[in-house]
Amino acid sequence: MIIIQWNCCGVTARLKELIYLVRKLGAEIILINETHLNEKKDLNIPGFVTFRVDRANASHASGGVAILVKNSIRIDGEIYSHQTAMSEWLAIKIINKVGKPLIIATGYRSPSEELDLTFLDSVFNGLLYNRDGTRCIFGGDLDATLGHLQEPTEPVLQSSL
Repeated sequence: MIIIQWNCCGVTARLKELIYLVRKLGAEIILINETHLNEKKDLNIPGFVTFRVDRANASHASGGVAILVKNSIRIDGEIYSHQTAMSEWLAIKIINKVGKPLIIATGYRSPSEELDLTFLDSVFNGLLYNRDGTRCIFGGDLDATLGHLQEPTEPVLQSSL
């Protein structure tokens, strides 16, 4: 299974690039950050199902996440969707080629929003360490560096992941 994660900074302006990546790499799942979409803008890629969370109440194009899944992949549904003023989170469950469930998740956090590690812990604990043992793949843009988040002796982000 080929999965691409892309921070595109506005997907509608880069649709040709997206379609090229899908064809060139044979992508089956695409995680997109900073889609810059809203309820008036669609994202339809032939042969793919689109799940998305747009930036709420944005005064200009910003934020947003999407997960595109090839039509041939069995989708078990959206299992998680959340947004704050400056971040978006989305997870879906698919059934892989050998019949096992797999959670695909993405998130975007604006660099102007403080990273809420309690929230991040709840997202990762809920998705990555779920009770039924379903494996999870997360790809996203947290706009974070370890030096920005921690004292050198205390690995905060690493402990969340």
